[in-house]
Amino acid sequence: MKKISKVLALISGAVMAIGTMSGISADAVFITDDNPFEVPSGYIEVDDKGQLIDVLYNSYQEPSQYVVYKIPEGQGADICIYYNFLYDYTVFHFDEEKSGAFDEIYSKYSDKLNFVYFKKYNDEAVMFDRYGLEGKPADEKGKSEIIVQMTEELYKARCIQSAEYKPLLAHHSDGYVGSYAVMFDKDMTAEEKQAEYDKLVEITGKFENGSVSIGSDRYMVGLNFEDYVDWSAAVKEVYPDAEFAKCIIIEMSNGEVSSETIDLLAAIGDTADDGTVYGDINSDSKIGIGDAIAINKYINGSIVFNKSQTKAADLNKDGAVNVDDLNIMLQYLVDIIDEFPVNK
Repeated sequence: MKKISKVLALISGAVMAIGTMSGISADAVFITDDNPFEVPSGYIEVDDKGQLIDVLYNSYQEPSQYVVYKIPEGQGADICIYYNFLYDYTVFHFDEEKSGAFDEIYSKYSDKLNFVYFKKYNDEAVMFDRYGLEGKPADEKGKSEIIVQMTEELYKARCIQSAEYKPLLAHHSDGYVGSYAVMFDKDMTAEEKQAEYDKLVEITGKFENGSVSIGSDRYMVGLNFEDYVDWSAAVKEVYPDAEFAKCIIIEMSNGEVSSETIDLLAAIGDTADDGTVYGDINSDSKIGIGDAIAINKYINGSIVFNKSQTKAADLNKDGAVNVDDLNIMLQYLVDIIDEFPVNK
């Protein structure tokens, strides 16, 4: 048998496949304890013992933690991978006219937050930290409180229209594990091939669902996905120069999954439990003169509010929308007050 080698191929742009695999790399860590995500429906969590490390590492060229799930169906497996774990993932949407004010307030908190990633677009700011090989640093637990404080100041300065926080975020990819194989020397005699086949049957039979058949240039092996590492090690104890081939195909563009999503405006009391933003009557994600005009028209009887608009316009929470709410709105717009009574 030939010496093992590794081939990593990029197929059709976003799809990666492993042809042959080398030993386990130290550039990624499989999460086995304290996994914060719920197991996807129909799957079970499995320890892949490093089979996917090289794929994930070459995809991002940086260390990554990951967790693997599979559909429990024996040989061959549909798998699901969560990887490249991020934490304190925060997104703000703001009025472009308030970009300077946003920068000024963010600068007050940037050193404390010390995000590994911060990117500001036209009307959006994205920031997060990334899990290292040892997971989330213990001293990062208080960062969410700082984010809430910053959000409150940004909102009071009317810089932001929405704020979303995800304690933990991971990339999500689906894949499939196909067959395994051990290559054989075509120059072997029929007796040598049979003896080698019999030995592989003996080794493989010690693993659940293990099976071996002979192909044109290889022994085809049926095996549970999670048993491959132990099985290949057992084969190499007998055949040190064994060359293995296997097929793992992963679609690297399935999207993201988060442990939960938190509306930061709700966390600071500027959004009702049902998602209503007090003061945003016309649902344009900001509070302005248009909302005051809408309240005035409602009071005059020229327009009718629906249930959500009525709730958003009741700024003193007295159960009615009237001139008191209009006065509160006008005071807010000219900076006499910096929050509505309903939020106190």
